[in-house]
Amino acid sequence: MKQVILILAAGLIGFSFGHAEMFWPLIVLSFLLPVVWVQTESRILSGGLLLVYSLVASRGLLVGASVYFDASLLVGAFWWVSGALLWFTTGFLCWHKNRRVRVALIPILMLLLIIPPTGLSGWAHPLISASYLFPSFGFFGLFLCLLLMLVSSVFVSRAGEFIALSLTLVVASYVFKKPDITPPSHFIPHQTSFVFNAGSRNFSQEFQNMKSLQASISKAGKGIHWTPESTGGVWSATTKNFWVQWAKKHKDKTILLSVLDPKGGSLNNVIILLSGDEQEVVYRQRFPVPGINKFPELETITNYKSEVVAGTKIGFLICYETLMFWPVIQTMLDQPELLLVNGSVGWSPDSIWNTQRASAFAFSQLFNVPLVEAWNK
Repeated sequence: MKQVILILAAGLIGFSFGHAEMFWPLIVLSFLLPVVWVQTESRILSGGLLLVYSLVASRGLLVGASVYFDASLLVGAFWWVSGALLWFTTGFLCWHKNRRVRVALIPILMLLLIIPPTGLSGWAHPLISASYLFPSFGFFGLFLCLLLMLVSSVFVSRAGEFIALSLTLVVASYVFKKPDITPPSHFIPHQTSFVFNAGSRNFSQEFQNMKSLQASISKAGKGIHWTPESTGGVWSATTKNFWVQWAKKHKDKTILLSVLDPKGGSLNNVIILLSGDEQEVVYRQRFPVPGINKFPELETITNYKSEVVAGTKIGFLICYETLMFWPVIQTMLDQPELLLVNGSVGWSPDSIWNTQRASAFAFSQLFNVPLVEAWNK
């Protein structure tokens, strides 16, 4: 009976992800996952607990992936279960029959859930709870959160203690004063509702989308305009000329244009800086949605640097990168002054989009970096 309760607890903790903004602080419950994991009494149950957590936290993938790939629910189920199986394997391998050793292995478990291969599906990493427990503490906050996990795993062993700790954490996440982080007013995000997916392309519709985005930028006035993922179109010679000629006529605007780069026979997300006669690639996505885009070159992943635009040092995260821990850590190591996040999530259930937004907000709070979001929804 105890083991069934542990599995249910893992599912409940995973369910704290994917809700609307007012419920975001509930992700502080993810802090409790390793506390529950330590209570498991077999290797299979240890892996099963993380499997259930991952499946529930990423529940939107079942339908979302099938829509994204323009395929059946079986395709969605494949991607949904594949990522969760990586979590199962990690929990299975890290388990030890000695409880004290399991507690000592928590840092290893947390690390393996960050780095590839498990980190490639590392949604809802438990350390994200640090943003609500220790806002503005940055990397030290992550250390304190890990330390709290270890201490709680040592002393919490009964249901009453576990429930008390859960309630304390939830209340604390609402009560603790969060940093007031206001982004610069001259950074202007654009929100769109264009329809496109990975399964097919409609060139006429893409052209209309780009004209609509240009009209939106024109109305917004002077500033640095941040656009949703892929809304600048595929960066072909025709598309490039279309945007460059428009930018030359609107020299009072700087545009951070999110486009698809067709190099190497694969469409990868790239951010192009357009300002009058100037055009420059300022960011290449480090990790796209698995199964669609070519994996970036190692240099793109390892040589990441924040980009200075109009005197502001900017860190970028595109779509899937907001769900993963290691791109965020890599970004924050470079100490950006502003975090720009975008995505195109019209294909996804609200639970995926809510998790992306909650993750971006959480890291903004943890590292005290202003956040500007642009979504195609």
